[in-house]
Amino acid sequence: MPISSSEVRRLLVKHDPIFAVGNPAAQQNEYDLELSKVIHAIGECHDYTSLRRRLRQIFRQSVGFLEAGTVFRYSKLARDLMKLKLDP
Repeated sequence: MPISSSEVRRLLVKHDPIFAVGNPAAQQNEYDLELSKVIHAIGECHDYTSLRRRLRQIFRQSVGFLEAGTVFRYSKLARDLMKLKLDP
C-alpha cells in the first residue's frame, strides 16, 4: 500500500524540522518541495536511523547546512514516518 502524501505532509508540518511553519493551519504547503523526496526516502530506508539521516540530507540540500540542524532534530519525525511505513 502506498504511503499517503497527505499524511506525510501532515507529519512534516506537525514536526516542522526546519522551523518553517508559523501557523500550521495556514501553511500546509510549506514542505511541498521536499515531499516527494521524503516519500521516496521512507520507501528506501529500512530503519529509523537511516531514515533520520536521510531526512537531514534532504533538508541540508533544500535549506542549507545550518538551517537543517543536527540529525537529532529529525528523530521524532523519522519515528512517526517509519510508523506509516510499518503500520499503513
